[in-house]
Amino acid sequence: KITRQIEIEPSKFSEEVVQDALSEMTGILKLPVPIYSAIKKDGKPLYSYARKGLVVDVPVKEMEVMGSKLIGLEIPNIKVEYDVGSGTYIRSLAVELGRRLGVPAVLSDLRRKSIGDFKVEDAQEIHKSSY
Repeated sequence: KITRQIEIEPSKFSEEVVQDALSEMTGILKLPVPIYSAIKKDGKPLYSYARKGLVVDVPVKEMEVMGSKLIGLEIPNIKVEYDVGSGTYIRSLAVELGRRLGVPAVLSDLRRKSIGDFKVEDAQEIHKSSY
């Protein structure tokens, strides 16, 4: 296992620079799907290749980004809220944002806030009942 430490110059990542990169990522983007996904290649899900450490060409997929909002910028972390179409891989958007900023990037946290008409703020808390 190889671990790399990458020095990031904080001044390189102003809110304006990050927001410009996000703005350029609005619309239909053609991005590779994550290797840890269920998309099939030669009849097998990609994650089966990844788990074996095999290198395969991953398919490129159209993903729609209707909008994005920079929520927080504390280098090395960038917190973004996306409004995306069905079938969009947020991990692919994270990697693409890093590419556009000139640094490697990974997704460290994900929270779905809505799907269709269902919104997290309308959700009901489920309480454990005593059995």
